[in-house]
Amino acid sequence: MAQYKDVIVNAGAGGFGGPLVLKPDDKKNKVVNITGGVISPVSQKIAELTGCELVDGFKTSVPDDEILCVIIDCGGTLRCGIYPKKRIYTINLNPTGASEANNTVMVHIRRLRGKMKEDTRQNKIITTVWGVGYKIEK
Repeated sequence: MAQYKDVIVNAGAGGFGGPLVLKPDDKKNKVVNITGGVISPVSQKIAELTGCELVDGFKTSVPDDEILCVIIDCGGTLRCGIYPKKRIYTINLNPTGASEANNTVMVHIRRLRGKMKEDTRQNKIITTVWGVGYKIEK
């Protein structure tokens, strides 16, 4: 049985979302790199830190239920379609921002948080559940 470690991934400059909390286990233990055939240093680092297997998604197919996260360099279908709709964490190396549909919801949530004077680090009223949506805390 492999030793896996949880990793927190924060958005970089020009990015959005997160932080993502990657929690590998015996089933979800593949970091899939889909970046034009070149394995990215980000993919290598995430695989190293989590203890997961790094897979070149251009050469090898991985069942969805084994994917911990996908690292992409795409501004289109992969980013806002295929993997997010499957609830697979997607880390984009390009600073493209949120898809239009997601961005609209995020803007409304941000405005609600501002009107409620919610501290973004503590005392959360609206919690982001990545890959699912939002929930109201009691």
